[in-house]
Amino acid sequence: MTSTTQRPSTSGAVALLTTLYPPPLEVRTGSVRTPRAWAAVPSPASPRLLVPLGSRRTMARVVRRQLTGQRPRTRVVRQLLTLAAATGVLRLPAFRVGVVGGDGHPVGVEEVLGDVLGRDDLALTLPVGPPRANRKPVLQVTDAEGQVLAFAKVGDQALTRALVRREAGALAALEEHDLPHVLAPRLLGLREWDGNAVLVQEALDIPTDRLTGEEAHHRLLAVVRDVAGTAAGAPVAWVDHPYRAELETRITDLESTRGGDAVAGLRAHADALPPRLPLGVAAWHGDLNPGNVALVDGPCLVWDWERYETGVVPGLDLLHHELHAAITVHGVTPREAASALLDRAPATLSPLGLHPVAADVVARLHLLTLGSRYLADDQEAAGGDLGRIGEWLLPALAEGGR
Repeated sequence: MTSTTQRPSTSGAVALLTTLYPPPLEVRTGSVRTPRAWAAVPSPASPRLLVPLGSRRTMARVVRRQLTGQRPRTRVVRQLLTLAAATGVLRLPAFRVGVVGGDGHPVGVEEVLGDVLGRDDLALTLPVGPPRANRKPVLQVTDAEGQVLAFAKVGDQALTRALVRREAGALAALEEHDLPHVLAPRLLGLREWDGNAVLVQEALDIPTDRLTGEEAHHRLLAVVRDVAGTAAGAPVAWVDHPYRAELETRITDLESTRGGDAVAGLRAHADALPPRLPLGVAAWHGDLNPGNVALVDGPCLVWDWERYETGVVPGLDLLHHELHAAITVHGVTPREAASALLDRAPATLSPLGLHPVAADVVARLHLLTLGSRYLADDQEAAGGDLGRIGEWLLPALAEGGR
């Protein structure tokens, strides 16, 4: 079989499928009939989601289950696509993957997923995300009827392999803690496959209806306190704080491997922090943005634990949520959001008991943490907008919160 030439607009989806179905399996687009086929949502010209072709009911179920975000656009798209898939009003062109292998045997990534889950009637729904250094295949694993069995992540390069393994460790560690306000997915398995790390985890039943306003904020505070408490410690002077040593290592590594004005900026701001200021010791989720938590009555579902870290300062998760809510939900520019984060840090962190001076330092540490992360991951080269820290993060540190 000879593969058809791919248009640039479909390259991301084709590359995704090729990772999951490597040679001698073959990915094709068009009308080729194969055992595995996906509908491109919203279109082949701009695929954002690959939905396994099947019955209308099954397609509607997997679309509704995949699109759980709370942005207004996502809610509208979820309703329209669910209706379209269920009624057949919208007929979606298909990507098809040609499978070369023994008859009746699992193929591609389904082999390792079937081993973990103990079944072979698997179908995969796949988001096609925007360019980022940490972009990786994330799979909604269902049976043939669209019932969700698990979620899986495939680390297919050095950074994402490390993140996938790190998340597996985090999920295992969280099972040792009593978290009354947090519901994290259970770890089902971590496997090495074809040079990739494959994490399989419990599929949380993520609600589309969430709390808003003050009720949501109270639940967010409860989540932040629960996560911080998984590694809580007494205040330590910043000069002796474990996170100072960690941040120092990160910046030093960047100086030796990357250099440049951005790294020099991080160094200058880190060196300016007050060495004798006492700061608490805590843990943080590491990426507690509005897309990774469902704020509801009772335990709140929290997922994507690949950045979980202990030995940090308290308050980072609360600041992270505020920053990303401003940018992704409210449409504030990154520079304005970062400056506002510093300006509002004393009020934002007061419910956690932080003194205004400590709150300002913690907010600066949050931005330094993000800056060192984005530079280490080379997010700018990967096409991530926030990777250009000289345009927003460093100016905010220089001007904000004064």
